[in-house]
Amino acid sequence: MLLEPTALLWAVIVLAVAAAAKLIGSFLGGRVAGMSTMESLAAGIGLNARGAMEIVLATIGLSLGALNDVSYAIIVLLAVATSMGAPPLLRPVLRRLKAAPEEAERLEQEELLENSVIANGRSALLPTRGGLNSVLAANVLDALLQPSAHVTILSVRDRLATSMPELDGVRQALAHRATDLRIETRREDPAASILGEAELGHRLLTLGLNEDYAGSHELSEPIQKVIADTPIPLLLVRRGQHIHTEKDRDGREIRRILLGVTGTKPGRAAEELAFPLSTSFDAEVVAVHVVTRGDAGGDTSPAVERQLARVQEVAAGFGSGSHVQARHAAVPADELLSAAQEWRADTIVLGATVRAVDGRPVLGHGTEWLLEHAKQTVITVVFPGDTDDEG
Repeated sequence: MLLEPTALLWAVIVLAVAAAAKLIGSFLGGRVAGMSTMESLAAGIGLNARGAMEIVLATIGLSLGALNDVSYAIIVLLAVATSMGAPPLLRPVLRRLKAAPEEAERLEQEELLENSVIANGRSALLPTRGGLNSVLAANVLDALLQPSAHVTILSVRDRLATSMPELDGVRQALAHRATDLRIETRREDPAASILGEAELGHRLLTLGLNEDYAGSHELSEPIQKVIADTPIPLLLVRRGQHIHTEKDRDGREIRRILLGVTGTKPGRAAEELAFPLSTSFDAEVVAVHVVTRGDAGGDTSPAVERQLARVQEVAAGFGSGSHVQARHAAVPADELLSAAQEWRADTIVLGATVRAVDGRPVLGHGTEWLLEHAKQTVITVVFPGDTDDEG
């Protein structure tokens, strides 16, 4: 049918005119809209692919008698030819296409978040009975997680209640994302309720420490059990002394972040937490790697230099304003606290792995010492004990 001279001529004419019209129209439209030459050309080639819709329209036209067999065949040929031709024509154009700086930065941040151990979770769990630590934890979750992520608020109590004003602050902090509230009445073992819920597909568990932890170094028994047995990464949030009431949560509760750099898996997760937080709260970050051996005069080894360069690269990827430095000290926790005080940080972010010692979960002397003594807000990323610290 199409091999007849007249049909073949019309097929060539229709294919050429249709392809040129779509390419030129799309190219000119893109240029008028402010797109670059390569972007406009890519749009013209991509939009030229007619695909299945053209075949559907041709079939309807043939069934209604609006098209004869030759015109139907020409339209089908046009759909097939433009669809098959678009990919090889697009490849060289896309190789030369450079995204705008803002778009390139956005895509790089999205890739970093997708690969993040912490921030790419689609579902997070926040057990709470209210209180400022839980409200701050909810703010941290809202700033850290991607917009599509879902948060389950779990309240373990004696009995069901129709009104729970103590949770209003938590709900307000998460008002702009999908949440659901679950009430558990298994008062005899609240830790079992939390751990059971954590196993239902959540990627991150967040706890606000009890208010009397600072100065007492005593975690409640349920929190100890949750820390010891959590099957997923855990965020422990302990508010700083500058947050006295909910009115202090005006968007300025996190302005300067001290990040402890270790290079371990929990340490890298802490980086993935600190830099997105700095972007969300418009906060600065100082990343400190404490060297406990070597020349105390301040020289750093090539390995330390590589560590600092890696952190600087991560910070740049998130678009975060940061300062990266190495400090020499025998006790890392003391040096981190000194750095936080010198830099007037209001938040300290750490990574830790939970270990069992004499039946009690231990996060490490330095981490626990900072949780107890630091005046700043302390946010600790805790991994279960079987985590590969060097991974």
